[in-house]
Amino acid sequence: MTDYFLQKSVSLGDELADLLGNSWHSPRQLGWPPDVFAVCAYLLEVSGAYINIMKAWPPNGDPGAWEEFIEKNASAWRRSANATLAAYTDETPSPPQVTPAAQSNIPREVKKLWRIVWSSRNVPVEQISLAENSKLCGALLTLIALADAACVGFGLPLDRDDPELDFSFEVQKLLITHGTFTPRLPRTRLCTLPKQHTPRLGITMRSLTHHLALFTGGEVAPTWSVQGLEREPRFNLLVVPWPPEIFPTQFSEAPVNYVHFGDPFKCFNYEVKAADDLLSRTSDHQGFEGYLQQIFLEAKMICGDIQGIVFPEAALTPGDFQTVERVSRNHGCSCVVAGVSGRDGQEPFNQVWMAFGLDEDRSDRVVKQGKHHRWQLNRSQIEMYGLGGSLDPKFKWWEHTGIEGRSVNFVAIHDELTICCLICEDLARQDPVAQLVRSVGPNLVIALLSDGPQIAQRWPARYATVLADDPGSSVLTVTSLGMTQLATPPPGSSRSRVVALWKDAENGLKEITLNPNAVAVVLNLWNYSETEYTADGRSDGGVSTYPSLGGCHQIFL
Repeated sequence: MTDYFLQKSVSLGDELADLLGNSWHSPRQLGWPPDVFAVCAYLLEVSGAYINIMKAWPPNGDPGAWEEFIEKNASAWRRSANATLAAYTDETPSPPQVTPAAQSNIPREVKKLWRIVWSSRNVPVEQISLAENSKLCGALLTLIALADAACVGFGLPLDRDDPELDFSFEVQKLLITHGTFTPRLPRTRLCTLPKQHTPRLGITMRSLTHHLALFTGGEVAPTWSVQGLEREPRFNLLVVPWPPEIFPTQFSEAPVNYVHFGDPFKCFNYEVKAADDLLSRTSDHQGFEGYLQQIFLEAKMICGDIQGIVFPEAALTPGDFQTVERVSRNHGCSCVVAGVSGRDGQEPFNQVWMAFGLDEDRSDRVVKQGKHHRWQLNRSQIEMYGLGGSLDPKFKWWEHTGIEGRSVNFVAIHDELTICCLICEDLARQDPVAQLVRSVGPNLVIALLSDGPQIAQRWPARYATVLADDPGSSVLTVTSLGMTQLATPPPGSSRSRVVALWKDAENGLKEITLNPNAVAVVLNLWNYSETEYTADGRSDGGVSTYPSLGGCHQIFL
């Protein structure tokens, strides 16, 4: 038998030449720490050699000396990176040109470690973890630690008193423009982002860094926004479980069908009712804007200033979202997160719209993110929600909505709070976004659902716990009162009004129930600091934070 089907081993040099070009061995490649981090982390991940960090580390056996070594050389590397960063604004495809002066400022230890990598260029990638290549593996692990420490604060809101303000601004602009710190590297293979949490459990590549995240799944495009709102220890979040009513007639058969896995599936449309039309059914004819005004006034009287407001999946029409923006701005609320549904031409859409910094007239103020997985209704769900008059239970029904290019938006509210949002099935069907969310480790994940009661025994609690465990994000799931009331309760039980669920890394699941006659709840979120450690023993100095639920207040009109 021939070896025709045996794959040729790929050497370390082949991989680096593919990622960095033929001049990868040049010292100029060392000028930008995120580049070095990305390629070293990639080699360690694809080879599995990162687990060598658990065998004998630090190299000299002295954790204190190891941290001192990293801090000293990382600071010098960061200073030399100032000169390199300017080259990234150049649109030419060549690598950043590092001036001789900048090259001379690159720490000698960094150059020494890179020479070890260069001298090991013929080592097959799958053999990096072998004992005879321990020197190479140690060099890669040390370069990752140095690059990570050199990039502290990258991508977070700016401190106006920062002596490196101009440099920090350029770093931020690079990230926002390209969605990565390493635009010269092939983004479908390597994407370098800020990081908020180091996992406390297990051992993966994510365990090795505090400040830089490597994402290798090119299917999902990350975007990064920086708002720089004033940091406060408490964040009051107004949760409005709108709409209060949902009717089976809002579900109807769509004039399209799918065939998946050999079985016929029908499609359903869900019609979002305009808020004014829903309110016109009640004796209160003030309209949606007046309704929101009252909610804000009551919430502020009870809890003080409101920093953010959240609506569930498919809660609002585009016009209603504009109303929420306007009222929120009038009340000093600077953060709106809402599920918005409608039609773009003939194509229905189901998205989360996020608006920040509402006091500023900016074209990028509203960030939109599509849903990654359609909702499927089976017989048990059709029966539970009482939809049999609209949808034939003998079929499985797919939500008729567009599936757009997959992306996840991360928004740095301030330097201690970065959030991202997921829509319903995106929380449960975690491929392909889970790797990205875990890599970045946002402080807060908000999952907007069109789902039944958010009780601790159901599926949202299970997946919220997964993200709270690794990477350590706090998770809030929110559904509408209408869906909870549409759901038929088990025999002998009354209809549940649990419209939200909270889970953080330190505390158990907390169900959030909307009391009878209440229309919203205010969650008092407090940021707590937690010292986190990388697998090589480096501390982050206690700068990692996670929001924790400090109180829940019912809002009545």
